[in-house]
Parts: sequence; C-alpha cells; structure tokens
Amino acid sequence: MAENVRKLKKSTIIISVTTVILLVALLLYKAFGTQVMEIVSMLQRGDRDEIMGYLASQDSVSGYFYLFLLSLIQIVSVFLPCLVVQVAGALIFGWWKAFLSCWAGFVAGNMVVFIGMRMFGKGISFAFEKTMFKDNWLIRKLNSNNPVFAVAMACMIPGIPNGIIPYIAANTAISTKDFFYAITFSSWIQVVLNCIAGGFLAQGKFLLVLLAFGIEFVIIYFFGRYKDEILERFGKEE
Repeated sequence: MAENVRKLKKSTIIISVTTVILLVALLLYKAFGTQVMEIVSMLQRGDRDEIMGYLASQDSVSGYFYLFLLSLIQIVSVFLPCLVVQVAGALIFGWWKAFLSCWAGFVAGNMVVFIGMRMFGKGISFAFEKTMFKDNWLIRKLNSNNPVFAVAMACMIPGIPNGIIPYIAANTAISTKDFFYAITFSSWIQVVLNCIAGGFLAQGKFLLVLLAFGIEFVIIYFFGRYKDEILERFGKEE
C-alpha cells in the first residue's frame, strides 16, 4: 500500500512538472516563437553583420534580452558558433554589457539542457551511450575525477563543443549544483576575452584584438595540451 502511494505521488509530481514545463514552453513560443526562428536562422548563417543589425534594431532592454537568448540557443543547439555572437554583442553594447548578457545566456543554456536531460532525457541519453560519446574523454574524467574540475576543464579544451558539455555531463554522476558551479566559474574566461576583443574591434584597436585572441589561444592550447596532467594533479577528490 505504502509503495503504491509513493508511486502515485511520484507520478503526480512528474505529471505536474511536465504540465508546467509544457505550458511555459507554449507561452514562450507564443511570445517569442518568431524571433527564436529568426535567431536560429541567423546563427546558422553565421553572418556577423546580420546579427549586429538585428540586435541594433532592438531597444536597449530587448537588445540585451535577445543577446542573452542568442547565447542560450547556441548551447541548446550544441554546435552553433559562440564567437560571432559575443563579438557582435560587444560591438553594439560594449564589452562588459555584452559579456554579462552572453555569460548569463551561456550558463542558462547549460542548465536548461542539463536539467532537461536529467528529467526527460532517458532516450537521448541512451542514444549518446551508443554513439561516439560512449568513450568520450569528458565522460571518463567526470566518472573518475573531481567532476566540478573536469567540467571546468572541458570548457577550455579545443575539440569539445561547449554545447555538448551539458548533454554529456547529464549522463554522469555530477550533481546539478556542482555542474552549475563548474559552468559558472569556468565559462567566463572565453566569453570575456571574446567580448573584450569585440570591444577593441569597435575602437579600431586591431593589435589589442589580436592580443585578446592570442591570450585566449594560449589558454586553450595550454589546457588542451596538458589536460590529463592538470586533472591528474589538481582534479582528484579530496
């Protein structure tokens, strides 16, 4: 009897949460569906001038929102480019305002995917396990090392699209809180450097643009080259 009650409560919670999510998704679609489709099309084309024109056509508040939305959609879609949007945002709004919008969107997109996969992604998780991600480096490190440090490292490693990280991490033992901390406190490095480069580009300071990208390249190369050694030395559970 107690078991049946427990199952009923669990089913009720799942149905209630699913209903709320679907209603919110419907409301968001009604409110922003057209804009989202426009944004996805622009991201697929990767035209910086087109993205800049779209953001500039909005007022300041809606412009920040759409920049946030662009960054979120990039993560959900996995492979759409981040660099173009971050540079374009910095050209329009300045580097630090663009950074805050892009960083917030990046973190929000990761959490949407991670939580969604944990709640409703059993079929997708199974598909990932049967593909090239079965023996993925990140999965191995997340299951064998400090998961927070492993996710943070993954944000800095070339060859791992940032959008794929939450999909992979959801298949491991990392907690939602730890994943949030890892993404929040590691992803800002690339985002801020891209936005700073965009800010310098708007001022015509091309040498400083190259310097910003150069610093980012060195950081990415270092973590990519020595990822295993760094995780071995600093990524173990205490």
